Amino acid sequence: MKDKKEIAVLLPNKEDYSINNAAAASIWTRDFNGGEIINKQIVFGIATSSPLTKNFINLKKTNLIDNSFFYLKNFIKKLPNSIKIIEIHNRPHFFFFLKKKFPKYKFILIFHNDPNTLRGSKTIKDKIEILERCDEIVFVSNYVKQRFYYNIYSYIPIKGQIIYPACNYFNHNFKKKLKKKKIIIFVGKLNSSKGYDIFGNAVIDILNKYKDWHVIAAGNEKRESYIFNHKRFKILNWSSHKKIINLYKSTSISIVPSQWNEPFGRTAMESSDLGNALITSGKGGLLETANNPIVLKKVNKKNIVIEVEKLIKSPILLKKIQKINYENRKINYKNNLEKLNVLKLNMLKDHHYNFNIKSNILKILHISNFGERSDYRLSNINLANKISNGIIKENVQTFNFSDRTFSKLNNFSSIDEKILRIVQNIRPNLVLLGHTNSLKVETIKNIKDKFSDTKFAFWYEDSINKKGPDFNKNKIFIEKYKDYIDNFFITTDINNVEVSIPKNKLNYIPIPCAKFTENLNLSKIKNHMYDIFFAISHGVNRGILKKDKIDIREGFLRNLLTKSVDISCNIFGFNNIQPIWGDKFNYEMSKCRFGLNLSRGEPIKHYSSNRIASYVANGLPTLIDEKVKFNDFFTSNEMIFYKDVEDLIDKVNFYKKNERLRAKIGMNGKKKYFKIFDNRIVGDYILTKTLGLKPSYNFVWDN
Repeated sequence: MKDKKEIAVLLPNKEDYSINNAAAASIWTRDFNGGEIINKQIVFGIATSSPLTKNFINLKKTNLIDNSFFYLKNFIKKLPNSIKIIEIHNRPHFFFFLKKKFPKYKFILIFHNDPNTLRGSKTIKDKIEILERCDEIVFVSNYVKQRFYYNIYSYIPIKGQIIYPACNYFNHNFKKKLKKKKIIIFVGKLNSSKGYDIFGNAVIDILNKYKDWHVIAAGNEKRESYIFNHKRFKILNWSSHKKIINLYKSTSISIVPSQWNEPFGRTAMESSDLGNALITSGKGGLLETANNPIVLKKVNKKNIVIEVEKLIKSPILLKKIQKINYENRKINYKNNLEKLNVLKLNMLKDHHYNFNIKSNILKILHISNFGERSDYRLSNINLANKISNGIIKENVQTFNFSDRTFSKLNNFSSIDEKILRIVQNIRPNLVLLGHTNSLKVETIKNIKDKFSDTKFAFWYEDSINKKGPDFNKNKIFIEKYKDYIDNFFITTDINNVEVSIPKNKLNYIPIPCAKFTENLNLSKIKNHMYDIFFAISHGVNRGILKKDKIDIREGFLRNLLTKSVDISCNIFGFNNIQPIWGDKFNYEMSKCRFGLNLSRGEPIKHYSSNRIASYVANGLPTLIDEKVKFNDFFTSNEMIFYKDVEDLIDKVNFYKKNERLRAKIGMNGKKKYFKIFDNRIVGDYILTKTLGLKPSYNFVWDN
């Protein structure tokens, strides 16, 4: 009885799965069509002549219009009922079409090229949906994997194996001694992207100088034409893979001078494995192909001639390199075949997980605004990133989810459904909501009902006091989930908070600092241009001033400017000067002797906007109203406390005349801020309070 076919392998509709015309995806499929899964899978594609393997169904053109739609219709028509897994090569948009048609099937998506150039994986939205819905992703090189993730590293989940193209070289005996001839070889498209034009000009010089050497170029190109006339320069048209392999056995030097980023570079791997000295540009994935490549510093005629001549003039060196390459293949065919077999066999199994198994790994799902939507303009003050990095420990796995970015990219998708799927997949110990109420209350309740071990925490950075700004708006915002949040973490002293949330759920946290954002030593700067730095904004996400809006802090600033004749100020977000962000913020701050920490609303105990970390933890001597009561944490040798505008002016003038004292306050303030308000301390506090863990630090604000 024949084995039941359970895996369908679908090749790109532009590929030719024939012996004489096979390209990269077809050869990859042929090579890995073995092991334990060989009798369980069937390959679908197009073959213009004899196919590479027997387990093949030809999806020949059946319509006058030859496109993806009719190709997929033909595939669906011929798909056996026994199929459980569909493996799709290099066509992400095929996946979306087929997943909709067969929602219960499992899918493997294999990327042979840069995902950012393929329809169906060019956008962040496409990639996130692939990560969510595709069961397994395979990349043919680390370079291709990096290209997939380069703009979505903050999203979850990170998945995808690297299974390199690898060849068994038709059972070639690698113990056998190769008989090498004086031949230089180039294999691939004969175009400028592959560097063929540069190669041709370089080897003509070599052939003219070294009469016993020959050159072979194997490939074709209809769009470009280069003519290199020489009796020892032989050009072979497109050849079968087997013929190319046999050529490598007798050639001595292989040149792969690609000008573009190769996804992998099979010609480099195969020629090196079969004992050629490999000269390459190293572009893209080429450096992953061999252990001992000769990498061109710059791809030009001169450098190719230099490297080839080194090998020709030193036969001993050439033979040594050939032997090393032949005996030390970088990519092991059997290992990669086994990896793919294990992946598919596991997918065929019906797993029944025991979720009662205890683990010492804590999983945290952090839902907040991580700054992608604003192009990381707010990276130096973003609390979400600071807190996420602060809770990272050896036994803590953190998953970041940007709700604002998701909402911007998915107008017709439900964030609640997405979060439910994520929670289902990772089963977090803690869902941490960071200054966000984008989820429905029913979603929080649903998660708590289904996953009783999952705790919820909520952090909020705006003031929640009647004397503060936007009180009613902030009160409504934070009270939305009051019945389902286990612990709230707020930057307002809990005794000054006026909300209906039980006090035992409220916890104060300071604005944290972090080494990756507060990394300046401004106390060491001399010869300042200004005395006082201050920056206002009418909303960090907006980024610009709102027309006709007046910030109540402007009154304080006008009073300061009127009464301080000898004090110069560098103020932004004021008098029609737009706010500043990121590196510009740091640059303008560095020009000043002092930072003015002035928050919206009346001064409230322990509340400050997030600029305080940018000031103090960067070493800028900081002026702060004594009514904020930061003298509970800092001394007058670490911060400068003022009573009113007149007192502020007096102290600025005093420290301007005492530069050493001013610089010392900046240095001491930075040291103290990191000692007591480091993001790791704040992160540990959130985990300790919510999950009942043993604290790793002393929380001075909780004493």
